[in-house]
Amino acid sequence: MKEETVMFDANGIRLEGRMAPATGRGGAVVSHPHPQMGGSMDNNVVEAICEGFQRLGFSTLRFNFRGTGRSQGRYDGGRGEQDDLRAAVDFLAGRTSAPVLLGGYSFGAWVTAKLYAREPLPYRLLLVSPPIDLLETPFEPLADGLIGVICGDRDAFCDIRELTKRLGRINLAPHVLAGADHFYIGREEELVITIGTILNAFLKNA
Repeated sequence: MKEETVMFDANGIRLEGRMAPATGRGGAVVSHPHPQMGGSMDNNVVEAICEGFQRLGFSTLRFNFRGTGRSQGRYDGGRGEQDDLRAAVDFLAGRTSAPVLLGGYSFGAWVTAKLYAREPLPYRLLLVSPPIDLLETPFEPLADGLIGVICGDRDAFCDIRELTKRLGRINLAPHVLAGADHFYIGREEELVITIGTILNAFLKNA
């Protein structure tokens, strides 16, 4: 799906994004991995998440957190990045039909969870490889919004046993990609298909 470059503001900071407009299903905002570890909206997993949403007719918006790419500002330890995500959500919500979903990968999954815990939003969440071994990720506040969590069983930053235990407390099981690590190199199509499975179940019950 063709994307267009967009710019939007987050509390006076100009952020860079790419939006693929569609009609009908709604929209999804996708957040990227850690900017201090090379993460950006051009990441392979971010692109796969966008593809998963686009195949089912969702508009998508991927964007660079502050200090990444052409986005202004500087890294803020996850605090300002939550404001970035909120600004991205508001930007897309004004340009697409409901529902709006939030998809985050790694650091982006953590920022998504932290924003939702800070400020419960009327949106649903899909997280890929939340880095629970590195960053404390709150799942209990997400119980009403989380539609799926994907993780590889060889993920060095998201222990699948611990993830399964913690998600069990909110009656959710992770979608596990056997043999996949945190980076999903060569596993992107499987990731797209898994996202489609989660979204189809969500749409069926919506």
